[in-house]
Amino acid sequence: MNKWILLLVVLAIPLLGLSCSKNTDKEDGGFFGDILGDAFNRLEKGRETTGNFIGNAGTNFLRGLSDKKKKIVDEWLEINLLNDFGDPINTVYASGVPTFDKDDIEIQDRFEYLFEKFPELKKIVLQKLEIEAQEIDEEYQ
Repeated sequence: MNKWILLLVVLAIPLLGLSCSKNTDKEDGGFFGDILGDAFNRLEKGRETTGNFIGNAGTNFLRGLSDKKKKIVDEWLEINLLNDFGDPINTVYASGVPTFDKDDIEIQDRFEYLFEKFPELKKIVLQKLEIEAQEIDEEYQ
């Protein structure tokens, strides 16, 4: 029983430091306060990002992005002589891809990145799908 109490105390101490380390006046939080505060800030930012993504999931174009839509995006990039990330073909990135965020150590989805970079791309994809649907309808009439 004493081992469990000791374990709970050991686990609770960092949490106390975590709540005390979130300073707004930039005071020195100490070694553990700085480490835990940084971890807390990263978790908070991830929670906000996830919350925004989930909050927009019902209306988010990416949610229903099929292989066919992805193929249309890739064809559009090829027609416009752009690489997979919408930059000139010979573009080189320091981290290997432009969607890598070294602060969060995350890689943004390529299609999410493209739709943010080219807002008109969503309309282009939908128009292409409409044209293909009309062509199919005409074949069967």
